[in-house]
Amino acid sequence: MGREIVREEDPKKPGKCSRLWLHEEAFDILTKHKGTKTVEGLTSNFSSSSTVNINTIAFIKMRRLRLLQLDHVQLTGECGNLFKELRWLRWHGFPQEFLPVNFYPKELVAIDLRYSNLIQVWKDPKLFKKMKILNLSHSHYLIKTPNFSSLPNLEKLILKDCTGLFEVDQSIGDLSNLVSVNLKDCKCLKTLPQSFYKLKSLKILVLSGCSKISHLADDLGEMESLTTLRADNTAIRQVPFTIVQLKNLTHLFLDGCKGSPSETLPSLFYSLIPQSPESINLLPARLQGLSSLTHLCLRECNLSDGAIPANIQSINSLRCLDLGGNSFSSLPASIGGLSKLRILKLTSCKRLQSIPYLPTGLMFLVVTNCMALESMPDLSMLKKMANLSLTNCHKLEEIQGLDQLWNPVLSIHMEGCRNLTSTFKQSFLQEWCMRGIGRFSIFLPGNDIPDWFTYKDEGSWVRFKWADSAEGSFKGFVTCIVYSSLVMVVSPYCTQIMIPNHNNRTCQAISPTTIGGPIPPGDHLGIFNVDKNMFDLEFGEEVEVLVDFGPEIIVKKTGVCLVYGKRTHVIDEEDAAVVVDDEAATLLKSMRVVVSEDNFRHQYQNLVREVDIFNFIINMEETDMLQLSQDYCR
Repeated sequence: MGREIVREEDPKKPGKCSRLWLHEEAFDILTKHKGTKTVEGLTSNFSSSSTVNINTIAFIKMRRLRLLQLDHVQLTGECGNLFKELRWLRWHGFPQEFLPVNFYPKELVAIDLRYSNLIQVWKDPKLFKKMKILNLSHSHYLIKTPNFSSLPNLEKLILKDCTGLFEVDQSIGDLSNLVSVNLKDCKCLKTLPQSFYKLKSLKILVLSGCSKISHLADDLGEMESLTTLRADNTAIRQVPFTIVQLKNLTHLFLDGCKGSPSETLPSLFYSLIPQSPESINLLPARLQGLSSLTHLCLRECNLSDGAIPANIQSINSLRCLDLGGNSFSSLPASIGGLSKLRILKLTSCKRLQSIPYLPTGLMFLVVTNCMALESMPDLSMLKKMANLSLTNCHKLEEIQGLDQLWNPVLSIHMEGCRNLTSTFKQSFLQEWCMRGIGRFSIFLPGNDIPDWFTYKDEGSWVRFKWADSAEGSFKGFVTCIVYSSLVMVVSPYCTQIMIPNHNNRTCQAISPTTIGGPIPPGDHLGIFNVDKNMFDLEFGEEVEVLVDFGPEIIVKKTGVCLVYGKRTHVIDEEDAAVVVDDEAATLLKSMRVVVSEDNFRHQYQNLVREVDIFNFIINMEETDMLQLSQDYCR
């Protein structure tokens, strides 16, 4: 809208507008030299397949130009005193090996020369006091960085995918305002200058894919402002012990750090020699000090038993831990002490046999493709669990406490767990289906709809009638499908439940859940709850349910189990209104339980465990009593 307002300043003469955003207008003005002193910003995006020649004469009258975007343009002529007011320059595909000698806009704040042909930025450095951002990403011919003494106020240095870069100038250590350095995929870079570790203001350092960087200096601990360190897919075998001095570090990514190949043996022969997993000790033995760390990624680091520090629970702020693709057979019990951990990923840990303990606050647990996994801890205490993925854990026979997870928004994936006992599957599924609370979804091996699903049919649709019964009021329904894929499906597919209304020729659709990939070939059961409030239907109306999983997944059978709510009572004790069913009301009154916000969670939690009241959810940490009461009324 703002651009259109500026364009209306003089739509018939764009050269008199302050900003030129349309490529066609900018090109016309540049080629016909129609620019005026009014122009302050000009953008023109030419294709990378061909370079357009423009003479610098086109800019003579644009003396107030502050923003200039010239992608894939070749300037001819002298720059002279042009661009004196320029603040921001974007010139993708810059065609020359050096910036022109007479190019010196002193007011320049940001320069973006991605995909350039630069070898060095300039031969004769000039002082750019106001420069804050330098982006030379994808400049494959760049061999060294500029001398940073000419950029004293630089804040962001972005050299991503500069594959020919082998040297960072030591003057970088003098940049007292530098907060971000991105050297991702600079594959020729072997080391950082010692002065680099003097950067007290640096917050973000990205070394991802710098495959020849094999170590970080012990002075790393002096970079007191560092919050994010990405050193994934480098040759680093061990981080400096001083890393525990980084009190502000929140994100540490070391995935793919397996060490460098031998320098004396050809890489082909080296790859044939069995490597000892015990040789990798990526982290220091003691981790006390990383008081702000929230994300730690150690995926595919060839970690074996004992490589994860036993005192990992000392990182008491950790929220996300990724240990996928490693070689350990068990986890240290101390992982259970990570009280703030919400996400734990153990994907493709093919030697993992057991998981001893899990933090009670865990919300996402991914243990897919763990072929040797035989036992899981009791999950009944994981009240916040929202997504549990156990896909392709072939040796699992049953999971203790899975039927006692109370989170109303829960997705459980067990596709490919082909050794689950039939007794476990039947009891687990029946309790979840009869509960009928929340928006849960369950996926596991199977080829037949369970017996307690009243309405069944072949294919992807089934009919039933919306009505109350003697059991209570209609709350919704649980849908069960048998689905299969002929090949491994990697991408997630969203479940679509559609209810056509033939009277008014409309169709309501919802997406109660998403199937996460990869999905192994074969038959699977998908079970998910649908609340009646998700649809706009009338009492007694016949409902037709159609399920769609996308083109690569075939729905073979569909079933529906109707869920009814029991009659409810309101118990009012000490100004706390709690809605419970008949059985709970009788027990509470006979025991004279005092129901209040302070003691309700403790007393009633013990009670529901004894009487198995499946329509009651307890989550007092994040739900106040009023909201809790309203939920039970529904």
